Amino acid sequence: MEEKIAVALSEKDSESAVKEISLKTKIVFPKATKLFFVFFTPHYKPSTILKTVNFTLKPHFLLGIQASFLIFENRIIEKGVIGVCLNKEEMELKEIFIKGDDSQNIESTLRTLSKNFLGEKGFLLSFLSHRLIPYFFLRGMEISLGKAFKALGGGFIKKYSWANWQIVRNNICEGMLNILGKGIKIDFLKINGFTPLGRPFRITKVISKTGIIMEIENQPAINIYKKYLEEKFDTFIKNRLFSFYPLGIIERNEVKMLDVIDYLDDGSLVCIGNLKENTFAHIMCLQPSVLFDNLRNKLKNLKGNRGLIFIINSLMRKRNLKEHAEEEIKLIKEHFKENFNLVGIYTDYSIFPYTETREIGIEGSNLLLTLWNLEG
Repeated sequence: MEEKIAVALSEKDSESAVKEISLKTKIVFPKATKLFFVFFTPHYKPSTILKTVNFTLKPHFLLGIQASFLIFENRIIEKGVIGVCLNKEEMELKEIFIKGDDSQNIESTLRTLSKNFLGEKGFLLSFLSHRLIPYFFLRGMEISLGKAFKALGGGFIKKYSWANWQIVRNNICEGMLNILGKGIKIDFLKINGFTPLGRPFRITKVISKTGIIMEIENQPAINIYKKYLEEKFDTFIKNRLFSFYPLGIIERNEVKMLDVIDYLDDGSLVCIGNLKENTFAHIMCLQPSVLFDNLRNKLKNLKGNRGLIFIINSLMRKRNLKEHAEEEIKLIKEHFKENFNLVGIYTDYSIFPYTETREIGIEGSNLLLTLWNLEG
């Protein structure tokens, strides 16, 4: 059987790591390298990666993303470089890079270029650096592409991620990297595992374009935590423990997370998530036992012959799960066994379409699993 994928990890220092993943890829694909993804932690210079990969592999299409932590098979990687080479003839790709000061062009650019990538095997992958406010760009994506595209991806927030370099062909940059593609069927699964606490409450005033909840039940939004946490509230605020108690909207049998990252002097909550006024929400809590049961049930319906599992995981989720974080990854790898290579990155939020409405969602505490079926 002709090989269509090669995956390699190196945890060596600097240039040695990049050479190692390149040589491992060269063993599988000694002639042509069509698409080469590089995922790397902040320990490695993107300029070294670009120079070494171009010299050893000369890929037709090179893309790189920096992240705080990586995932390789059943492990979380704190320092390393991962190379993923896809050599599928039917695959077509087009990259669109948008800088912060070019944001007004997103709608027209995506609308023009997406026409050739529609269909069951058409997809859009988007990765945003911390320099960009996600809501503006997601709105542009939704206007230009509607609900016809499978839009997946992730991004970073300046408060948590100080550097998110991207490699696009021969350029090193920070902005919004979009990859339009077809020829590979990509399925996805959003894994949650949060449990609602107490009675629901109504979100009454928001500024959706900046991700701010101003009022809950016509009171400053922060008061909802005072009500539920009582004497523990001061400790909660002092240690900024919002990631342990996000908000969740249960709508059409789907949980939509609102991940609180900070609060303002007027009592407003700064969130990651799709905000709407007059929706009912709960305070949520992540329980490992519920999570793993939920994960096992969801994985039963996700199958394929051979290919790649690419995970966009949450840094908030990693902090919440602590020692259980790697257990979650191992459970996923165990389900797919050796039929699928598993790699991933940790981001501050993931991008995906909601199952029922197909609108593009953004959430900061879920695990987004994408399955790239290379057979068929």
